[in-house]
Amino acid sequence: MRLKRYVGQIADSLDVADRWEVEVAALISQLGCVSLPLGLIVKMHVGGELDASEQAMVDALPATAASFVAELPRLDAIRNILTHHNTPYAAPYSVSFDGPAPNLGTRVGAIVPLGARMLKAASDLDWLLAGGMSETSALSSLAASEGVYDPEVLNALSRALGCMPEVNTWRVRLRDVREGMVFSAGNDLLIMPAHRRHSPFMACRLRPVLR
Repeated sequence: MRLKRYVGQIADSLDVADRWEVEVAALISQLGCVSLPLGLIVKMHVGGELDASEQAMVDALPATAASFVAELPRLDAIRNILTHHNTPYAAPYSVSFDGPAPNLGTRVGAIVPLGARMLKAASDLDWLLAGGMSETSALSSLAASEGVYDPEVLNALSRALGCMPEVNTWRVRLRDVREGMVFSAGNDLLIMPAHRRHSPFMACRLRPVLR
């Protein structure tokens, strides 16, 4: 839901008409993670360095997510967003894009679906925040990755974060955590990744800790 909120904020900033497409794509994109080992998911959430095999599994997530809607009618736009979710903004053109080919040597740029450019920036920001970065540092890290992100989308994301509702942070005992609360940055004991919203599923994971 957090990723859906980010892309929704970007869509508002860019005045995107069919925002539901990227919001649905944001939700479906998370389903690919069910194919990852739990240890890898934890490593990604804490910002750990991935080896070559782990990175290959992560790189395959967009194709995995796109396969969930491959045979569903009238979802071509969502499938296209998921397929090109990790395509860098300045990547060379390839035949994987629909439509007539541009001149030889052209960078894809705006050929990448806007929804994919939005989802790329939002999801990478989400991982950086989960690893403990502040919003300012995370945005600076994205901006420093030349050619990876659409500058207009990054500007919209920066504006979106500026208009996010103010959040109050306080310490509570684990037994007092309630559904809807969002975990902030923790200490040396990792119980739940930062910025993760508490839910009934999370409550089941916390139950052994509370015994």
